[in-house]
Amino acid sequence: MASIPKSGYGYPNHVARAFLLELENLMGKNGVSAMLNRSGLEPWIAAPPPEDTERGVDFAEFSALLAALDDLYGPRGGRGLARRAGWAVFPQILPLMPALRSVADLPGRALPAPEKLGLALQALAEAFTSASDQQAAVATEHDAFVFKVTRCPACWGRKVEDGPACAAIDGLLEECIHWLLGGEPIRIEETECIALGGTSCSFRIPRPAP
Repeated sequence: MASIPKSGYGYPNHVARAFLLELENLMGKNGVSAMLNRSGLEPWIAAPPPEDTERGVDFAEFSALLAALDDLYGPRGGRGLARRAGWAVFPQILPLMPALRSVADLPGRALPAPEKLGLALQALAEAFTSASDQQAAVATEHDAFVFKVTRCPACWGRKVEDGPACAAIDGLLEECIHWLLGGEPIRIEETECIALGGTSCSFRIPRPAP
């Protein structure tokens, strides 16, 4: 696997740690060790990122982790694991990011579902933009929201040809929506990916019924 040069951009330690520990639940210790060896992150086998909010994980490290999943399990299998890990990480980061604490009671508010979803997505974008060097924003279309990441830790330094590479973010968004609205899952589509030559990693989220 080709190494990815350091970016100089940081991701929160606790997010990377939660993601790594959830992969261990899914793959077992041996699977995670193989992934870390393949990604050049062998030190994380004995000492994963600490459980704090420092921006101690370089984007290149997080991206290499996801690239190693693709190498070991194929793009479909690797991205499936990344997506599932994203589901589990969302509830763990919810109480740790100030921008998300402000919407902790949102599921119980008497607001139309589209308004709730817009508020939650905006809070999530603000949380990662303020807690890391990721840059995210939310755009509104007549029938959808677009969660747009213009500096992406999930595919930093990668070039792929087999579909969007940011399943970890997809999983976070899916779990955010499930926490907020419950019920049937809303299908999220990554319509643009920097690793595929795009200018952003953009996730289209259909607007729910009021």
